This record gives sequence, C-alpha cells and structure tokens, in this order.
Amino acid sequence: MESKDLEQLRRFEVITNSEEEMSRCEKLLEEKKINRQELALILFCLRVRHGLSREDFGI
Repeated sequence: MESKDLEQLRRFEVITNSEEEMSRCEKLLEEKKINRQELALILFCLRVRHGLSREDFGI
C-alpha cells in the first residue's frame, strides 16, 4: 500500500500484530477499492460476535 493510502488509515487502530494479516487486509482494501468512509461505516455497523475467533472464519 502506498504511503498516501496508509495516511488515510491514520484514524483507525491496528489491532493485529500479524504482518501477514495486515498485508492481506491492505490488499483487500486496494482490490475492492474500499475507501476510508466505507471502511468506517462497516466497522461502525458490524463486529464479530463474542466467542468467535479468526479460525471460525478461516483466517
């Protein structure tokens, strides 16, 4: 991801320590052309239910 794109994510808190996971996330945002406003809307509307893990989603 280019530095200008990373700058757009400054309002978000990275909650993973996995470089591989973060790389996949950045790639997905680029491929789907999800902008900061769209990402914020998704995150404000949804979260994973308590008790579920990454493994439950194949991550």
